[in-house]
Amino acid sequence: MPCDHHVTTANPILRRPYPFYLPGPAFVTAAVLSILMFSYVDGTNQYPKFVVAALCAVFAFHIIVSRRKLYVPAEYRVVGTWVLFCALSAFAALDPNLAFDKLMTLVTVIPMSFVLMHFVLWYRAPRSIWAGVIIGALLMCYLAARAGPIEPTDERLTATAGNANTLGYVLVVACVLLVHAMFSVRSLVLKAGTVVLAAVIVYVIPLTGSKQALISLFIAAVAYMALKIDFKSARQVVRSFAVITMFLCALTAALFYFERTAYFDRLLDFRDAAIAGKLDESGRTGESTKNRYLFYVNGIDMAAHNPAVGVGLDNFRLAITEYPGFRGLRMGAYAHSNYIEVLADTGFIGFMLYFAMYVVLARRLLRLRKMALRGPDRQFYHVLTVLFCVILVSDLAMVSYYDKIAWIVLSSTIGGAFLLERRLRAAAENETDPRPAVH
Repeated sequence: MPCDHHVTTANPILRRPYPFYLPGPAFVTAAVLSILMFSYVDGTNQYPKFVVAALCAVFAFHIIVSRRKLYVPAEYRVVGTWVLFCALSAFAALDPNLAFDKLMTLVTVIPMSFVLMHFVLWYRAPRSIWAGVIIGALLMCYLAARAGPIEPTDERLTATAGNANTLGYVLVVACVLLVHAMFSVRSLVLKAGTVVLAAVIVYVIPLTGSKQALISLFIAAVAYMALKIDFKSARQVVRSFAVITMFLCALTAALFYFERTAYFDRLLDFRDAAIAGKLDESGRTGESTKNRYLFYVNGIDMAAHNPAVGVGLDNFRLAITEYPGFRGLRMGAYAHSNYIEVLADTGFIGFMLYFAMYVVLARRLLRLRKMALRGPDRQFYHVLTVLFCVILVSDLAMVSYYDKIAWIVLSSTIGGAFLLERRLRAAAENETDPRPAVH
């Protein structure tokens, strides 16, 4: 994980959290791990709520005892505006009760994310959050291997996530973090250890049968490889070729392994049926793909008929029952895409407000790319960029605007980018300030 350089006590965002008796990074790691392990297990949904309440209480304790200031990055200002817009537009929803119920979920999830973002700033790194994600992913791998598929007719693993796509998302994020750790640590033993753990996670990812996870893993590998390539000097050229070789070997090994899994056979069946024009005959994969296509098309139609405020938060599942193929159902399903769900539920205005958060984060990362990044800061920037790519790709196939796990990853990415930007600016000010820096 990144080391802290150019840190001065003149900048309050970079000070260590005092007094000593306040809960530290281990508490944040335990909280994140608890949310990951219990968010989707039937009958235990109250546990994550207790954890979020504890996080908020500790956050308030920090503010009162340490007299810390609140920082509201632009990403949270725009998403806060979106929540306010959703609250006002809920009265115009097809079913206001559904909209207000989902609004209450947002009132829990987004403050949790805001609190975790502050812990990133106060502890000067997202290590505590990322440690919880990695540990949780490894435990999920163990539990998935032990329990096996939930349904005898379906080979997909879900572990405690309750959903194969959610499990795949957690595993891909953990794999990215382990690769970051491999590049960051100096000890060869630790590097080898992170590679072994990443290999375990990569082994399980195809067993989830999640197309979203496989695509995200591929995009993450390509993004990491592109970021590591540098031909400015002979040494960097050699290092770049070594990185390219390593990634290509890893991808080749993953593809050979993928061919030996049951999910690969399902993918071949789907490909053959799609070529023959008989998609429905490819089993659950074909049916799922057809339904997702209809969700996307019908979701855009919902937004076109309700462009200002949409059909209401979580009302996609109600509106979809008016479309061919879903009529007669008491309640439909979510859109299987964050982009479509937000567009249909909150209209074009809500869509622009919500994804303005992504635009702001993208601009922050682009600004960081132009700044002088060296050593650990450069490694830190790379992992933040790759995580952002995973978020963008995963949102194509999952609804994440109210998902605790997705907001945990997003909060650490926003907090990390905000922290790195502040750290580099503080370092630049120290270099130009004629007064001696206080270390």
